[in-house]
This record gives sequence, C-alpha cells and structure tokens, in this order.
Amino acid sequence: MPTRLKLAACQRFSPDTPPPGWTVEPIRNRLWLEYGSSLGENDRKPGPYAVYGSNGIVGTHDTPLIEGPGILVGRKGTVGAVHYSAGPFWPIDTVYYVRRLKDDNWRYLYYLLDYLNLGRLNAATGLPGLTRRDAHFILGAFPPQPEQDTISTVLETAEAAIMEAQEKLIAAQRMKKALMQQLFTRGMPGRHKTFAPLTVFRHRVEIPASWDTQHLGKNVIFVEYGTNAASNNEQRGYPVIAIPEVIASRFQLGECSYAEVSESEAQALRLAPGDVLLIRTNGNPEYIGKSTVIGQEAAVRHIIYASYLIRIRTNPEKLSGRYLNYFLASPLGRRQCIATANTSAGNHNLGSRAIRQFLLPRPDPAEQAEIVQLVDAAEDQIDAVAAEVVALDRLKKSLLQNLLTGKVRLREGKTA
Repeated sequence: MPTRLKLAACQRFSPDTPPPGWTVEPIRNRLWLEYGSSLGENDRKPGPYAVYGSNGIVGTHDTPLIEGPGILVGRKGTVGAVHYSAGPFWPIDTVYYVRRLKDDNWRYLYYLLDYLNLGRLNAATGLPGLTRRDAHFILGAFPPQPEQDTISTVLETAEAAIMEAQEKLIAAQRMKKALMQQLFTRGMPGRHKTFAPLTVFRHRVEIPASWDTQHLGKNVIFVEYGTNAASNNEQRGYPVIAIPEVIASRFQLGECSYAEVSESEAQALRLAPGDVLLIRTNGNPEYIGKSTVIGQEAAVRHIIYASYLIRIRTNPEKLSGRYLNYFLASPLGRRQCIATANTSAGNHNLGSRAIRQFLLPRPDPAEQAEIVQLVDAAEDQIDAVAAEVVALDRLKKSLLQNLLTGKVRLREGKTA
C-alpha cells in the first residue's frame, strides 16, 4: 500500500476525466516491458544493427535481438530514458524493450512513455533502477488509432525540426572552431604572405612574420586575484562575478551573489569594460583558463569578482581585452592554459605568474579588431541557432502536453 500511494504522486492522467473518445488505463493493458539481454563489448560483432543501453545507442552488432520498430526504456543508469528504434535492434540488460499488446501506433507509445517521465518512479519508490512492476501501473491516455497516427505525425515533424536545428548548431560550432584555429595563428584569411615558425609546448605553428610574439605580461597593466569575502544571496554589498558567468559563451550579469567588502577593496576590485576574467582554480580541468570579457554593463554598475578568478587588464595601445579573451579560447591559448596549470588537493590551479608567461602572437590593433569582429559574427550565428533549438524544444514540450492530454484535438487521422 505505501508503494502504491507513492506511485499515485507520479500519475499524469486521471481515469475520471478522459477526453471524449479516449481511454485512460494502466499502460500494462497496452504494452509490456520486457528485459533486454546482456551483450558485452567483447561479444559484439560490428554490423548494421544498433545496440541500445539506457543512454541510447552504445554500439552495433551483426544480428538483432528484436525486430523493429521498437521502444526502449532505461532500467538502470539513465532510469526512465525512452528511445525509439525504427529498425531491428539489440537491447542490453540495462534497458527494457516494449512488447506491444494492441495495435497502438508505435510512435504514439514512444511519445506517451516519454511524457510519462518514468524516471520519477525511481525517486518515488526509493529503489535503484526502474521496476516494471511499478511502471506497469502508471496510467496512460489512449485516443483512437487514427488520432494516435495524426498526433505522432505532428510530433515527428517537431522532432525532425529540432534535429535539423541541432545539426545546424553543430555545424556553426565547428565553423567557429576552425575559424579560431585560422585567425589566431594565420591572421585574416588571405592577408599575410610570409610566416615565421613558433613552438609552444612542443606544438609548432606558423604565424604571420609581421606579428610580434611576446609574453602576455608585456601587454597588460596588471593581473590580479579577486576577493575572499563570503558571498550572500541577500544583495548585501556588491555583485560578485562567479564561475557561471565566466563559462557562459558571452558575459551577462544576471542573478549573482553579493559580497560585503571594505570601500578600499571594492574600489580596487571594481571591474571595467574590457577587463578579462579568467578561471584560475577549479576541480574540473576543462574550466581552467576559461575566460570572459566584461562589457559596458560594468561602466554603470560597481561589479567585483571572486578569488577563484583572475582579472587581466590589458594595455589598450598594445592589446584589446576582447582579442585576448578570444585568444585564450583558441587552440593555442587553451594549450598554454592546460600545460601550465598544476594540481593540488584535487583542484587544478593557474597562477598569475604562469599567465604572464603565456606566449602571445600579437597582430596590430587594427587586425585585432577585425579578428574580434569575425569571431563575434560566428558567436552571433551560434547564439541564433541555439535560440532556435531552445524555441523548438519548447514547442515540442507544449505539443506533448496539449496533444497527449487531449487539450488540443486533431480530428483528422493520418496513417503513420
């Protein structure tokens, strides 16, 4: 009885108020979750059939266990995750696969199981993994098959649009990566004719012969650590920039912590437009050296920064802060961040002395500005496509909510 009460909190449908013409009933009346079969990596023979685990496709095999189409539900690991296979497949023992008991549309069952969010059962029962005994009691909503077909067609269209947008996002990110490799070693495309070798931690590149190569320390006014003052969420004191603002693709001052510091420390730590903030210590090595550049919002607000960050203020006659920020994210900049960091007590650390020793291939200020403009354009493209992905994902969630509950009815059925 206690388990059933906990399961009641996970129900998304009520049998008392089904949409006209629909039934609301336990999903065990329409489908059954069957155990997958173990197939270790050493036992797999590469072939045309997907091997599924709880996270999705984990490999291939030369023979399938189940003829498609089919649905898989995470049993262990990513509990409750739902995957769809259009063709034959092999489900390993961390997933269930669906045995259909009636003639429901396969795609409809897939979207329904995804909407039911079976992963909640893991927390509700306190047991590790998803037990089909519990899952089979969850209620589902089942319209007539023609309406299932139409709902599935609409949701497939939304899903295809999301996948197309995600592919565009990956392409935009790859373009930016290639652009960064070009711009910070070869300069503006087609501009330079002669190049000189440069070796950075055994990595050899060629840079335009007209560029200066100096240690970063010769191009900055100061490199400084932030405050150790305790932060608070009651907005007492000054806004404090933290790691989430630094690892974002572009700096935005949203909701952040505050810290109370003396007036002299507040003035010393006040950020200015063009300041570069860099992560100097973190348990994640990928975060070390990640940076952001402060924009014009710092001109109107008194913003300070925390001790696990380092501020670099460049000499504007030699080096643009925006250029330095992008250089640190380039392959050459990242190589130096990772190579010079040290590890202590589980944290990875990057000191101001090491930062000052970074080798910086430096074009003249005009070319720096052009390079920044090109990378900005690539960032704009990524932001635009990422926003498209988010909007389409929201649309799909809205469609799931409205179509699978019958709030919006699609009367004309189409064959799936």
